[in-house]
Amino acid sequence: MSSFLLLWIGAGLFFLIIEIFTTAFYGLALAISAFWVALYVWMTWEINPTFIQGCIFVLLSAFGAYGFPKFFSKNAIESPQGLDVYIWKTRKVKKVGEDLKISLDGVDYLIESDGLKAGDSVKITSRNGSLFTGKILP
Repeated sequence: MSSFLLLWIGAGLFFLIIEIFTTAFYGLALAISAFWVALYVWMTWEINPTFIQGCIFVLLSAFGAYGFPKFFSKNAIESPQGLDVYIWKTRKVKKVGEDLKISLDGVDYLIESDGLKAGDSVKITSRNGSLFTGKILP
């Protein structure tokens, strides 16, 4: 058994272990590429590193690193994060000083809408930073 065959198998196992801890699919792309190069070395009985081995590894890694995350996460459901979880929620507007605000989990945020006044119910439609925009409900 060639030492380069063992090197590529070891590299593949190493990248698989990295993938277990990162789950970004880049380690998986590198591991599969290393195993393909190991298969190539086993079939050709090469005992020295060659340009072809490097090309196989680089090209398969690049295609895998680009394609695996898209392929495996194409059905992932994106859920809103941070303040975006409040979009499409309804809140009461209150006047704090000169500003109109809504309260989200005990924190007051500015809200703007045409014709908005204190006491109105508003449906939050969007946000820009911590400034929310809403639609007045009847």
